[in-house]
Amino acid sequence: MQRTFPARLGALILSSSASLLVAASCGNSGGDDVVIVTEPLDYYEPCAASEECPDFTDCFVVDADYVDVIVTDSLCSNECTFDDECALGGKCVLVDVSPLCYARCIDDLDCWEGYGCVDWDLDLDPVCLPI
Repeated sequence: MQRTFPARLGALILSSSASLLVAASCGNSGGDDVVIVTEPLDYYEPCAASEECPDFTDCFVVDADYVDVIVTDSLCSNECTFDDECALGGKCVLVDVSPLCYARCIDDLDCWEGYGCVDWDLDLDPVCLPI
């Protein structure tokens, strides 16, 4: 009997779900060890710890001083001297204590939630910063 596309897709999903269930039930019968596997965050994404960040980056706390208010947040980045040290076409900018790489942007929609597209060094080449 030949299955139609929707039937094959349903069988594939059912088979994958069963495999996942079997894989999830394998392991230590003591139940004490719990391993949570998470995807690493993306470059320049807000973070809570360096372990979440991509290789060769750390979770940096940034204080963006907008004169009337200081906004603090953290992001996966690396220290830099030049733009070519930044991944994914990022830009090296001194916002806080030392220069870090930040994501370039055109407008706020290019930035993570809680970040905005800011022309920090007034060179018409804005980056995503905490707002």
